Amino acid sequence: ISDINNYLFSSYRDAVTPRFMSLILLRWNFETNEVVYSGAGHGNFLIYRSESKSIESIDTEGVILGISADINTYKNEQILTVHPKDTILMF
Repeated sequence: ISDINNYLFSSYRDAVTPRFMSLILLRWNFETNEVVYSGAGHGNFLIYRSESKSIESIDTEGVILGISADINTYKNEQILTVHPKDTILMF
């Protein structure tokens, strides 16, 4: 996320219309059933828990990319455990 931010900020900071973006980055480890996620101002995603038949909203927080040179204070990597038949919905 820092690399994308650095590219956007350094490439477009002097543009007539500044460029920015939001995103959610997921790394899913199928061996441990863990999803490491980090947000960049995009909001949340949903996870359907098959065992309890419930839906959780996961807020990713973070800061929109491209508007600040340094986003280190906004880094927010989190770990989420998923189970077989759980479903993640990103929108």
